[in-house]
Amino acid sequence: MSQSFGLLRCQLGDEAYGFEMSSVASVCHASAMLRPVVAAQGEPVGWISAPGEQEIPVYRLADCLGRSLPETDSRQHVVVVHTSLGPQGFLVGSVSRVLSIPAEQIQACPELLNDPARRLFRSVVLFRQAGQADSMIFVLSPERLHRHATPLTGAANLPGNLISWRALAPGSEVLSEREPDASAFRLIPLGNPVSPPLASQSGTNSERIVLFPLANTRVDGHELLCGLSVAQVAEILEPLPIIPVAFAPPHVVGFVMWREQAVPVLQLSLSLGVADAMATSRMMIVRQGSEFIALLTSQVLRARRLPLPHQPCPTPTGLDSAAILGTFQSESELLVVPNLSRLTRPQSLGA
Repeated sequence: MSQSFGLLRCQLGDEAYGFEMSSVASVCHASAMLRPVVAAQGEPVGWISAPGEQEIPVYRLADCLGRSLPETDSRQHVVVVHTSLGPQGFLVGSVSRVLSIPAEQIQACPELLNDPARRLFRSVVLFRQAGQADSMIFVLSPERLHRHATPLTGAANLPGNLISWRALAPGSEVLSEREPDASAFRLIPLGNPVSPPLASQSGTNSERIVLFPLANTRVDGHELLCGLSVAQVAEILEPLPIIPVAFAPPHVVGFVMWREQAVPVLQLSLSLGVADAMATSRMMIVRQGSEFIALLTSQVLRARRLPLPHQPCPTPTGLDSAAILGTFQSESELLVVPNLSRLTRPQSLGA
């Protein structure tokens, strides 16, 4: 029989976050707060009475996560959690009944959210309920949200109790730190042009590249394209419902549930610094290390055989060279190979 865990789901607008029931001391309606005040961000909005005449400060969970919460929502509740630093209350939107979550629905926190400076998330729950669309609940660490929590400086400082759920999550192996090699695309310099491979030659995915435009305008007279090996592409589909989450980096617009996995969605135009970005209407699921990411792309997709005539060129002005593995120019096209390893690595995120 599968092991299950108790979870309290808290809504912040359209976003769902959760606390393990093992850390929840009490839940009450917001009207039970003592001396409620209109407080500045980071200040208590009220207090909750506890046994022994103790008063527990209450903070907006939305403030802690950099999100918004309607001030007049009549469904607001206070969740009091206990930590090694003492109890603390969080003002949230609506709360669920206690959910019983099977262990197989709990996954490791996506690497993109494991910013060593925060470590606010313990895991992600793939939540299914009859008659409702599948969704994700990001499980929070009360210890890291506490007002007296010491800022972390690296993964080595992660308290052991914050990884208790990660051990249950399938597919939580450590990603390789090896940088991808732009030469894997086997682009041939224009100075030594070759004919495209004949149809009779091997036609494996590793010998093809998928291209899609990034911008509406040309760069120095060239169409700006992004290129990925077809071998990296798992699926191209209509965009799935995107679930936003706190503290995702700017180029990550949220997460989607794809094949029983929480997959981050990247807007490459933001990652690369592209101006006049092309509208997106497709979603490309791409392998990156042992995980998957989703890229928002235009409807115009092209697959070409390798090798392609090209010549290396400097990164165009305005594009983020740190996010690019290589830039290559042909007679009419400017091909950018993104550094997906860097874009999906938590230590590359801002504070």
